[in-house]
Amino acid sequence: MTHPPAATRGLFLLLATIVVVGACSATTGTPGAPTAGSTRSSGVSTSSSPGSPTLSSSVPASPRAGPGISPTVAEVARLQALVTADPADEDSQRDLGFALIQRVRETADPSLYAPALAAFEAARKLQPDDALTLVGIAGIELGKHAFSDGLATARQAIALSPSLVAAHAAEVDALVELGRYDEADTAAGVMFGLRADLSTLARVSYLA
Repeated sequence: MTHPPAATRGLFLLLATIVVVGACSATTGTPGAPTAGSTRSSGVSTSSSPGSPTLSSSVPASPRAGPGISPTVAEVARLQALVTADPADEDSQRDLGFALIQRVRETADPSLYAPALAAFEAARKLQPDDALTLVGIAGIELGKHAFSDGLATARQAIALSPSLVAAHAAEVDALVELGRYDEADTAAGVMFGLRADLSTLARVSYLA
């Protein structure tokens, strides 16, 4: 898919903004930055608000999650148990990284970046060609404002999996934060050509 012609981009971005705000109003009752994203068979959802590129776990809460217990805390505990039992479980290592990043999002505790990165690095050693693991690493780099590193990592993920929307989303986030708006516009067009949903629309709106 190619990005929209330059002559139509202004209208395209305006329409995207209207759609995003309308969708948010319908689901939350108040306009705001939506958080929705892609899913894959592992149960992990890549999700982020424009300007704060993080990823969230959509895996159903562990049965251990009771009243007052965060589903993310329960999920982290479940995945930690899995990787303790089998450190070679690449999927669980990667998903643990995403769950820890979601916990950063919930708590604003940057100390969780270190164990999240350790989980992603363990997954990467087990499966170097897993593009989604690279997306997780890019998310950490972007969250720590290492935007140039995040851009490079996102592009590595795109090279491995050109149709992975989450990788293109990370690229758009990095380019926007670096102030490279023309490149971000082109990257957003490619991303939007792969899939149109609240996550991609949110980035197009943020870029506008």
